[in-house]
Amino acid sequence: MLPQHTNDSRLWFPGLAEYLMTDLVSRDQGRRGLVDHYGTQRWLTGDANASIVGMGTVRLGRHLSIIEQLPVSTTCSFSNLTFADDKCSHACALIQEAAEVLDSVNTLADTIGCLARSIHLLRAPRDHDISHSSPHLPFSVFVSIPEPTERDASLRIAESLIHESMHLQLTLLDTVEPLVGTSGTCGYSPWKQEIRPVGGLLHGIYVFAVIHQALGVLAGLQPASQRYCVKRRNAIQAEVGILPAQPDGLSATGDALWQRSRQCVMRQ
Repeated sequence: MLPQHTNDSRLWFPGLAEYLMTDLVSRDQGRRGLVDHYGTQRWLTGDANASIVGMGTVRLGRHLSIIEQLPVSTTCSFSNLTFADDKCSHACALIQEAAEVLDSVNTLADTIGCLARSIHLLRAPRDHDISHSSPHLPFSVFVSIPEPTERDASLRIAESLIHESMHLQLTLLDTVEPLVGTSGTCGYSPWKQEIRPVGGLLHGIYVFAVIHQALGVLAGLQPASQRYCVKRRNAIQAEVGILPAQPDGLSATGDALWQRSRQCVMRQ
């Protein structure tokens, strides 16, 4: 099931998210209600019965995710994010379109749906995408919604959902099999354009490798998406090419994941 134990070429590792969710509950039965009835506000308050404000739902594979609106008292703690509050029907429709994009890639929507249980809407400048996740919120993702006249909206949202869900999957995996072997090891990040801990670099190469692989599948299935997919895949390959073939400081599991991710991108 874990990355070094499977020959499945799909980098999102079908079934891994469900395994990790089960493991999370098994290690702390007190979390079962919070996981079974997950909402960001419920997780933050520790109350599985707390009221949450749902602006809609979206079907991601076999899973139903909620588009959740947080109270102002909670959003204030996310000082680096600007929440959208006036795009409900437009956002729900676009996120469902993005879910259908993901569903066209075998098993990908199931994985994303298992991890992105609560989706929050962000505001971003025109033609820019902002997304966010937190290791302290195991099944919450935050994504910006393009305006109705912007291009490639559903593909961009799909990419954001993959990106943040894979960060969450890697965070959960790290609690089962540590990904970093030597703390304090750092390297240059082509995404942040600064020196970052090797664990952050592993997160970067992994999430972008999954996006690269998924867009490769989509480009073959949907001719209308080829322009976007080819452009993004080329950009990802250029960024990953800056990273070392084998960095110091990773555990055996982390190193295996790095190698698989890098090889998947660079053999394009």
